[in-house]
Amino acid sequence: MKYAESFKGSKNLDRLQELCSIFEVEKNKLVEELSLGNKKKIAIIQALINEPKLLILDEPTNGLDPLMQKKLFDILLQENKKGTTIFFSSHNLMEVQRFCHRVAIIREGSIVEVKRVEELLGANSVKVKFSSGDSLEKLLNLGGVSNTFREEKFISFLFNGDINMLIKELGRINLSDLRIEEPALEDTFMSYYDREEK
Repeated sequence: MKYAESFKGSKNLDRLQELCSIFEVEKNKLVEELSLGNKKKIAIIQALINEPKLLILDEPTNGLDPLMQKKLFDILLQENKKGTTIFFSSHNLMEVQRFCHRVAIIREGSIVEVKRVEELLGANSVKVKFSSGDSLEKLLNLGGVSNTFREEKFISFLFNGDINMLIKELGRINLSDLRIEEPALEDTFMSYYDREEK
């Protein structure tokens, strides 16, 4: 950590001590003696110690317990507010949805989309449980219905059309359960893969 701190030429022992305290680092152990999670914490401290203007993190929460993940994102949000640009890759789309402003979707090594998170989540996720005899043809032919999945008495889809028309068509069906919510980023992410496979 002292070696990483020396890159900038000016030492900030208070910053080093603060980061070690936040991430609960055992400073007297050799790196080879540390677990994966503790090695990850050392790497994060090395990345943060000199307060860079640009941070590039690859799967930063891998190996961290939930408490440490929260502490990491608290620190990253503070750094971002101070003007630091942060790029990070992650397979955990829930943390991407929660903490990122913009998302790049990569497929087979190429960027296929770059948008603000709220733009990617423009559609609503609709989940319906219905009586087996109900006709769903009108509902599924509404403008804005996509990514339909049906199984017995359940159907789910993304909806990006006139919400009034959706409610009108749902009113014609004998519903047992209905959920309309903001979709998970995972649903939107998978739609890019589904599109290309068709």
